[in-house]
Amino acid sequence: NFNESCNLIINGIAGSGKENLITTMIYSICTNHTTDEVNIYIGDFGAETLTIFNKMPQVGDVFITSEVDKLQNFLKQINKEFDERKSLFADYGGNFKEYNEQSGNKKPLILIVLNSIESYIENYPRMGDAFNILFRDGHKYGINFIVSQSVSTIRGKTASYFPNVITLKQPTVQAYREIIGGPRGLIPADKYGRGLATLKGTVLEFQSAFICKREDINKTIREKGLELSEKIPNKAPKIKVLPEKCTIDDVIFEMKDVKTIPIGIEKNSLEVYAYNFILNRINIVSAINISNHIYFIYAIVKELLQNNTKVKIIDALNSFKLQYEGAQVYNDNFDKVLIEFAKELNLEGNQTSETAYILLGGATLKEKLSEQGKVVYEEIMKRANIFEHSFFILADNLDAINKIQIEDWYKCNVDTNCGIWLGEEVANQNVINVRTLTLDDKKISFPFIGYAIYKASHMIIKYVVDGMEDEKDE
Repeated sequence: NFNESCNLIINGIAGSGKENLITTMIYSICTNHTTDEVNIYIGDFGAETLTIFNKMPQVGDVFITSEVDKLQNFLKQINKEFDERKSLFADYGGNFKEYNEQSGNKKPLILIVLNSIESYIENYPRMGDAFNILFRDGHKYGINFIVSQSVSTIRGKTASYFPNVITLKQPTVQAYREIIGGPRGLIPADKYGRGLATLKGTVLEFQSAFICKREDINKTIREKGLELSEKIPNKAPKIKVLPEKCTIDDVIFEMKDVKTIPIGIEKNSLEVYAYNFILNRINIVSAINISNHIYFIYAIVKELLQNNTKVKIIDALNSFKLQYEGAQVYNDNFDKVLIEFAKELNLEGNQTSETAYILLGGATLKEKLSEQGKVVYEEIMKRANIFEHSFFILADNLDAINKIQIEDWYKCNVDTNCGIWLGEEVANQNVINVRTLTLDDKKISFPFIGYAIYKASHMIIKYVVDGMEDEKDE
């Protein structure tokens, strides 16, 4: 009973049945408790067979030896949860059980399984002590461990944090007495899964169970995972990682209005970064070649439409290839389009909803206008900051924006300390001021890298994308 008891350590030589015993325990917990009662996280540094539990709703995530980023992120996540629970439980004696019984709220027990901890120590020697505080104090705040080891990796003071001990087969008779302290001569039968455990101060021999026929274990777990997922709609929180690709589904839950349009996931905190597109009425989005980042523009268009924002796009670069219901796209007759925009903007005070004017190639656009068209364009941009329900996203290549920075409307109405830079080379551009870049920041590189810049301070993000598969299909 992990609600009442503390951490458990399982000892046994290779092949003694440690992973089967852990499998049986996790399966039993999942079939008898909901995600409201228990959340399980598994670090499988052994044969990696425990990854089969990933589909169980109670299992937030499984990480293996090669997933160092996932491990590091889990350590951040669980330590944050630990600190939050310490603060939350302070009025209840710092006690998990009392908080759940008296506060009117309930927190699930968090069960962390570390299989083959000796392999973890061997592969991550610098993180060898990373769990020690949680081993010692986690139980008070509803965070318990099941740890397995083939050799005595956990010993001395750390071993005292594991009052519950199970030992399966050991290489010598003496080893049983050293590990579990049973009577002299008490050793378990030489059978797979047979071991010794302490129950109410008495050392007893036991036989660990299989959940089904040995050859059907994986199939049984998979089927049970699907069955439980239908019955239990809420899954335990996953370990946050920077995804290979950030999609709208990954971030849309943070969108409330045009002040909180999700533009990506922060690299360090792994939180969604939301951008306020009406903080400034002209928003700069730039890159060495903006067309290489068109999937970001697609995503912003789709999010704005989901926010019930009207979206009108001038595509002076001929880069916008997809169609989004509700978005109006103009790729020619720009003089006429701007005259229509000017008329709309003269009446925009009568609007109740926001309109986003996305100028894709907003700097390049001037080269495609007549003299009269340039006057209309400049007049619109001069007045940009007085509009109450309209805003502009000026997205263009670095070289093109450099050419219009000297114009009066740009100098007056564009906040060069705010904006979005897409791709690398942020240190080599002068369109958006960035004063916080470090040497390490300049070395960072990954697909879909972006920089959200506010008051000349930057946040490195993996920017959101949409339409990659749709465009390939076309």
